[in-house]
Amino acid sequence: MKIFKHIAFAALAVLATGCDFLDQNPDERVDADNLNESQLVTLIAGSYPVYNPAWICELSSDNYVDNNAPNLPASEREEQKLIHFKLTPYDVMDSEIFAFKPVTASTGTDSPTGIWEGYYNSIAGCNQILASMTANVGFDVNRTEADFANEGEYKAFRSRIEGMSEKMRAVRAESLILRAFNHFVLVNVFSPAFRDWDLSKADVGVPYVTVPEDKVMVMYDRGNVAGTYAKIKADLMEGLKDVSDVHIEKPAWRFTIKAANAFAARFSLYTRDYANVIKYANLVLGEDYSTLPLNLMDNTVFKGATMSDDYIKRWQAPTSQNNLMLLATYSLFARHCCGQRYGLSSIPLREIYYRTGVNWTWTAHPHAIISGALYYRIKSDYGFFSMKVGEEFQYSDKIAGIGYPHIIRREFTGNHLLLERAEAYIMTGQKENAFKDLIAYDDTRRNMDEENKKTYVEGGGMTPLTQSMIEKWFAKTSNPNCKPLDSWNTWFSTMSPTYPQLTAEYLPLMNCLNEMKRYETVQEGYRFFDLKRWGVEYSHEISDGEGSKYAVTLTSLDPRRAIEVPQEVLAAGMQSSRTKPTSVTPASSLKSAADLQERVPQE
Repeated sequence: MKIFKHIAFAALAVLATGCDFLDQNPDERVDADNLNESQLVTLIAGSYPVYNPAWICELSSDNYVDNNAPNLPASEREEQKLIHFKLTPYDVMDSEIFAFKPVTASTGTDSPTGIWEGYYNSIAGCNQILASMTANVGFDVNRTEADFANEGEYKAFRSRIEGMSEKMRAVRAESLILRAFNHFVLVNVFSPAFRDWDLSKADVGVPYVTVPEDKVMVMYDRGNVAGTYAKIKADLMEGLKDVSDVHIEKPAWRFTIKAANAFAARFSLYTRDYANVIKYANLVLGEDYSTLPLNLMDNTVFKGATMSDDYIKRWQAPTSQNNLMLLATYSLFARHCCGQRYGLSSIPLREIYYRTGVNWTWTAHPHAIISGALYYRIKSDYGFFSMKVGEEFQYSDKIAGIGYPHIIRREFTGNHLLLERAEAYIMTGQKENAFKDLIAYDDTRRNMDEENKKTYVEGGGMTPLTQSMIEKWFAKTSNPNCKPLDSWNTWFSTMSPTYPQLTAEYLPLMNCLNEMKRYETVQEGYRFFDLKRWGVEYSHEISDGEGSKYAVTLTSLDPRRAIEVPQEVLAAGMQSSRTKPTSVTPASSLKSAADLQERVPQE
């Protein structure tokens, strides 16, 4: 297993050359064990991950199809006859991922190897910064509350932390939060979903690395999912005590106070600590719905956008009020997904936005049209992709036409956070607040400049969403996004008997949330995480090469929901991700969402 000690402390120089949107610096060699405050402040900015898990996660979700398998056309207005093509994948690994097989064909940028090594390299940077800080201040700063035997010892430790300079405390906090975030991504990619604090002790986690390496090859124990999550929580909670923006010059690229609280809300959602989801989300979004749009996507920025670069710059803008944290990544996502064998097409495309819907009458969602979500290369039948994941190419030699492809990953956004809070409201029986959040989210999609609004909204093209619309539309069993009540509750209870159960009045809310979250996060990889943690069963239909297809179905606890770790890591002795989780017998006294309402303090 390759996790190397960072001694240069910088992202690859190419990421920092000629890119005015990056808060990173060219490689400057330093003595890693003797860093002063100024160097630590500078070097934490270069320790963020530069690889993107979106492609392997999207391809593992229900958002993509095999274009070579017979599929129905994407448009519901076309003749509904099966069509298929004879396309090659961009990378052989794409066929392995789509079939839920271990990847043996690639170790490139968007592969499991790239993600594994990229995120552990970021972790190594955090650990070396904490070790250097320890040498600087003369006591071990790489500790959290969980490391102390009693409250008194921890208070004494906190007193020493509070005696550090404001910037040193901020760098320590950022390092702990970033270390927690890196492990959070890794455990959600390479391990089964968190089920609960007891059941997840039986599921294989990922190595939680907290010290710099001083050996060429180190073998780590993967532990279990519950243990990994407990360590993530310890780092995150410790970091939140001192998180600050005082040392950050370009906040869009870093764990600011807002981004850290957004991460805390997401972590709480994945562990079903719904009260804290709402608490942390409110710290970012506020509780006043009249000012909520100030923290959400402003679609008036798409006025005048015509070329792909126009849309990319607007989606990925560091100045966007919606973008709470961006990550600059190396990625070939856009090349994998367009004009190739696997694409966002057919029924998944129709389910997400290429159809009429609850409050719009256009063939495609008006917001998708005005925001550049319906781009394609060569032939639209092969699949579309959104400019929010569009590529920016950095030339290292313009004459030779060579360089590095980048995708700016919108890791935390106000829109996504709003839907995460809506889920917490649903699961705690706060129906009215859930309706408010879902409607507020849809309001952002109707927020356009006057020219686009006149074309796509006025005249009934997209009307304001209401509670009544949600209750009627999202109860229809004929709607592919509407899962029946017994399906949701079966999936939830299969994951864990502690999962809240839905009652009939909450079914439209959950179905609406399912559709909106899929729309909001499409091509970002988070759909895969939602399918895992909800336990939703789904299938991939794969071409047999002779004009027919066969289906590979993932049940709620299928071990293939965890992407296998890289082959070279397995060969070195690492435990496989494909360890079958222990099955769960649904409890007879499961609580409903309404029963759990008391978990959240009421006004």
